Amino acid sequence: MPIDRQELLARVCPIGGGTRVQNCVLHENRSLLERPRDCFLCTADIVNRLRLSLGINGWLNEWKDDAIALLKTEK
Repeated sequence: MPIDRQELLARVCPIGGGTRVQNCVLHENRSLLERPRDCFLCTADIVNRLRLSLGINGWLNEWKDDAIALLKTEK
């Protein structure tokens, strides 16, 4: 089925809305890259952020693939 340009441009990433819970209040003022590796709560924060990032990246890759397919059909 051909991809519709308007539908493609109207897509909104469903991932990422809402608030972000920080599990570790002791180290929350540090960037995720500077969090201690032996802190269980910091590890949970990092895993949650990574899971969110991977979900958004997957959505972007799908959007990009559909956009490329659309461009190929509009030659």
